[in-house]
Amino acid sequence: MSDTAIAPPTRREQVNGLAGTIEETSLAQAAKRVAEGDPNRALVEAVARALSATGYLALREIQVEIDCDIAVLWGRVPNYHQKQLAQAVAQKVVGVRGIANGIEVVCCH
Repeated sequence: MSDTAIAPPTRREQVNGLAGTIEETSLAQAAKRVAEGDPNRALVEAVARALSATGYLALREIQVEIDCDIAVLWGRVPNYHQKQLAQAVAQKVVGVRGIANGIEVVCCH
């Protein structure tokens, strides 16, 4: 047997060990979400594809965010028709439960 006694960990060592465990768990969870595929990312891409498929250049530039299956649309279009079209197209995408239309109409004369 050794004469060296093993001291219990100090409070600081305990906290540092816990922080490392929390960080490792968070990183593992984040990696798992990326590996499984982020459902919001897929929905954002689906809405963006649908907007691009309209043929209107301005709708290709619309930014899309998803929050609780609500499509949030941002950007500028030249007329109200395109603003309404963007909303209607996004609403038809499977998985979108609602729309928050933040598109601004900017008329150019």
